[in-house]
Amino acid sequence: MPLIRYSRGPRAALCLVALLAGLSVVGHVQAQSTYPQKPVRLIVPFAPGGASDILARTLGQKLSETTGQSFVIENKPGAGGTLGAELVAKSAADGYTLLLADVAVHTIAPKLYPKLGYTQEQLLPVINLATFAHILITAPASTLKSFADVLAQDKAKPGRFSVASSGNGTSTHLTIEMVNMTAATQLAHVPYKGGGAAITDVMGGQVDMMFIGTPPAMPLIQSGKLKALAVTTTKRM
Repeated sequence: MPLIRYSRGPRAALCLVALLAGLSVVGHVQAQSTYPQKPVRLIVPFAPGGASDILARTLGQKLSETTGQSFVIENKPGAGGTLGAELVAKSAADGYTLLLADVAVHTIAPKLYPKLGYTQEQLLPVINLATFAHILITAPASTLKSFADVLAQDKAKPGRFSVASSGNGTSTHLTIEMVNMTAATQLAHVPYKGGGAAITDVMGGQVDMMFIGTPPAMPLIQSGKLKALAVTTTKRM
């Protein structure tokens, strides 16, 4: 999940990398740079409650403490994250509008949509913040106990299961489609504007399952509010 900002010059980007990579040496970083001199907007192109939102708020709080400037989190959901990305791409290239985007915004969307409001070249990668697996979750009351159950029941009645994602063209959406292709399932995709609302509907039984990143899922799994069926890693987590 890279943090990306719109810029054609590297100065502010290098400053941000220094801040992120050296939070324990704040005095040294501040002595080497005057950035930031005013509040910074950190755009999350998805609705509150998902993995990107949780990571952004954790990061924003730490950066505010470190730099003495406010890092303001703004959720701009829609169109699989591309609306927020377009906002950042069209902002001033001064390092004060940043985008916390997952792979969908910077890599997948430009390949899927021929007419985006931005190009890959307009978004300068600053740092890769996190890499995590997707977890297939369902409600605790679900009769499903494993991914093998999903495969068996879908084979018996193709298309019976609805599976939520954080939006069309997102990595969670592509995970669903990859499962359908490789396992010959017919999981029905239900797109949302972010992971938060989708998780709520999965817990309530409105949607059967969901692929979601680990940050929002793990506390709910550990508390028994969600049930994990599978992970997308090659090894057990």
